[in-house]
Amino acid sequence: MHPKFNFIIILDVFKENQYSKEKKSTQNAWLSLFTAESVDDLERLVAEYPWMEGICQDMALAEKDNTINEKDATIAKKEAEIDQF
Repeated sequence: MHPKFNFIIILDVFKENQYSKEKKSTQNAWLSLFTAESVDDLERLVAEYPWMEGICQDMALAEKDNTINEKDATIAKKEAEIDQF
């Protein structure tokens, strides 16, 4: 049985000084995703790690669905307010 290791990674530090910049790694890919702040960051991520494209697309679709649900809730609330008159 292999020992399990737990790590604490400070994302602010990672964003400033990525680990092993010369070496592409799954760890760097995921941490880069967690620290992305803009579409440009995501474009760079996908350029460096093409396998992350589907994950980024799934996240965008989930955000779009969330926005639609929020708008639907707002419309339903406004309709309920109108019905009270």
